[in-house]
Amino acid sequence: MLLNSTLNENIYLLNPNSNNNLIASFMLSNNLAYVRNTKIGTVQPYIYTQSTDILGRRHNSFGIGSRFSKYIFDKNVLWSNNLFGVEPPET
Repeated sequence: MLLNSTLNENIYLLNPNSNNNLIASFMLSNNLAYVRNTKIGTVQPYIYTQSTDILGRRHNSFGIGSRFSKYIFDKNVLWSNNLFGVEPPET
């Protein structure tokens, strides 16, 4: 099992002439994956949540996905493919 959690936060001035208008935006991602090594590479089915807030507008995404990767040692190459679900549009 692999748990990855990432929080990115940006704070910037909306109006550079005034210090009263600070704007904060953030992105929070959480992934929980099961890692399985096979003869042809690594397979990682996972579930994820992602929250994004920009200028007070929050968007939450939830889903499942699968990742496949293979590291070719003699060429020093990492090949990976990522497939994840898409949240349906809000009505």
